[in-house]
Amino acid sequence: ELPDQNHVSKEHAEKLGKVLVLGQNGRFEPIHTLAYDFAHKVARTEKFTLKDGSTADPMQMFADMLINPGYWKDQDIIYLKKNTGVQKLIGVETNTKYVAFSDLIDDFGYYKIGEQAQAAWQKEKGKQNVLDKEIIKTDERLNLVFMHFQGDLMTIFPAPGMATEKWITWNDSLATIPLSANPTESSPSYQKLFGSYILALLQAAKTSDYTKADQILDDISFLQRELTDKDAIPSEKAIDLEIGYNKKNIFGSLK
Repeated sequence: ELPDQNHVSKEHAEKLGKVLVLGQNGRFEPIHTLAYDFAHKVARTEKFTLKDGSTADPMQMFADMLINPGYWKDQDIIYLKKNTGVQKLIGVETNTKYVAFSDLIDDFGYYKIGEQAQAAWQKEKGKQNVLDKEIIKTDERLNLVFMHFQGDLMTIFPAPGMATEKWITWNDSLATIPLSANPTESSPSYQKLFGSYILALLQAAKTSDYTKADQILDDISFLQRELTDKDAIPSEKAIDLEIGYNKKNIFGSLK
């Protein structure tokens, strides 16, 4: 597990995993499923051994990235296929299997394979060689990590005043809309709510007291169910069942 100090506990990560998001396929799913899909796509594994010797599962990694982006930018979690030539472009050994986000950015803050990725994407699929294909896959993996750091992966809130099937991320412009009927400057919004969660999580990681962070997750789950058609939202039993499937890796060969 990750060290207790300054990292999200496994227990709280599991609680976050039960909160719902709207998946890209239009299906409501627990964050646990999103985290496992993220791990499969970025790293092609569910077990992470980190540079400090600690370990993490996909849910703990996904949760901890919310408050420790600097730590995770330096961890070797982005998968590279061996002997494709992409390693040479990045500047690592040819048999390197994993690199960090920071390995793909040069000293001036530029994306090392940015030009090559743009060229590879522009080629017709039939004209892409082995290197082109691996550059594209590496680009996709890096972008997923970047999206998570930016808050663009978790479509977690029912859009205010919209149809119940439209959900948004916490940094969407709609997330700044006050949730109260007679808004003032201090009125809550989704952005403020999630911001308070991140602050509570940072504090909890230092003190090991997750009371406030747990409560905010409960509030988010309540809002999700209160503002969305109950027939569209999976039951808590269905959520637990799906999380059990994830852990058993029943669908692992399909992802």
